[in-house]
Amino acid sequence: MIITAIMVSCIIDEVDQPESVEAGASFLITLEARTTNSDAAAKYGVVGIFLPIEFEVDSVRFSGTMGGGSFYELMNDSTSKYPGEGGIKTGWSDVLADLFGEQEGYTWRVFETEEPHSTGDTEEHSHTIEIFARAGMTQGEYGLGYVITESALDFTDDSMWGDSFDNMITVVEATSIERHDEVASSFTLNQNYPNPFNPTTVISYTLAEHSDVALEIIDINGRVVNTLVNGPQMAGKYDVTANMSQLPSAVYMYRLTVNGQSQVRKMTLLK
Repeated sequence: MIITAIMVSCIIDEVDQPESVEAGASFLITLEARTTNSDAAAKYGVVGIFLPIEFEVDSVRFSGTMGGGSFYELMNDSTSKYPGEGGIKTGWSDVLADLFGEQEGYTWRVFETEEPHSTGDTEEHSHTIEIFARAGMTQGEYGLGYVITESALDFTDDSMWGDSFDNMITVVEATSIERHDEVASSFTLNQNYPNPFNPTTVISYTLAEHSDVALEIIDINGRVVNTLVNGPQMAGKYDVTANMSQLPSAVYMYRLTVNGQSQVRKMTLLK
């Protein structure tokens, strides 16, 4: 697993994360970083996160000598808040994938500060970036990576970002039985049928209560290729048909997110 954050003349001094975490459990990643602004104008910081599809990022926030605040998720088809000329306006996930690489079963998540921040100087400033993440259910060892920059930049010079990769974390068997029983009882995601399929398949799930629901199809590079459900649903059983006629043969994943908790399964499109 990799996680990355972005700002001008950026350095990540320290990465603090647990060596191991229980499957499905929440954990905190802390980045200690320094940045030097190219000018006194207000800037939007960006945090890009490359992580296994099974993992979740619940929130990202920062504090430091330029003040503090929170980040919102900048979707790949969304436009950055930075109003000036230059920089990267949209397609952030694609840009990071091109620059830093892709990996099967992983995805890029990108976050931008809610508000611009400026101290009116070009001095060096320190920042603490906190990433509140949640492990997937698959046990194993994952390498996390981190990068920092700002949305006014375009990565044409390596001083525009700081990075730290191969920070290892191990997902171990869960022992917090009550917590996982609670998650499992709130919703159930079944294996799609048929599987393999061409070109349609049915994804079934059950909700124990009225919930905010998202059901997404994801390719092996972590890109969302289709959103089947996105909104509130009543308790009950649902059968959703996915038509993949416009997509090539491959292994895909489908992710059900219910009130912030996610489950992921694999399926195979075979034409």
